[in-house]
Amino acid sequence: MIKLTKSIVLLAFVVGFTACNSSTEKKTPSGLSYTVIATGEGEPAADGQYLVMNMIYKDGNDSTWINTEERGYPMVIKKQDSVWLNSEGSIEQVFIDFKEGDSVQFKVQANDLFKNTWKSPIPPGVDSTSNFEFIIGVDKVLDEAGLRAWQQEMMAKQQKIEAEKAADQLKTDVEVIDQYLADNNIEAQET
Repeated sequence: MIKLTKSIVLLAFVVGFTACNSSTEKKTPSGLSYTVIATGEGEPAADGQYLVMNMIYKDGNDSTWINTEERGYPMVIKKQDSVWLNSEGSIEQVFIDFKEGDSVQFKVQANDLFKNTWKSPIPPGVDSTSNFEFIIGVDKVLDEAGLRAWQQEMMAKQQKIEAEKAADQLKTDVEVIDQYLADNNIEAQET
């Protein structure tokens, strides 16, 4: 069973709560329907800015393909209004009016997703008529300088996590070695 983080549980609660109350249905220029879960503050991101988004999407068998919360870092996509508006049937059309704090949910048929958004063939084992479900939340909207600063911050966090893992592994390795030496009456000198 997939371990749900607090953010995913909160997002699921928001989705459920919103579905029972005042969710807003919208459509992209090419007709893809989506549900607005939450609306952020301010103006939509400008063309060329970066959308830092948390997302989870699953195939028709409820298998998770991407969960940014579990992998530990969000998805970053550069906003390209002219490309997205001309990408008939692409899920990127949902992103056009995104602003910080927005979140949406939608389903798209596998055939359309692979053809119009990912521009790739459908992989073996994926039913072309099944639906992929997306839940997307915009964490930040950044310009070029803001993106570089954010990337440096993320890299520093990742390095700290890796250093902590390495220290934990070293502790475990030393304990295993010491136990082996003790069990086999081996005298060793640490260098």
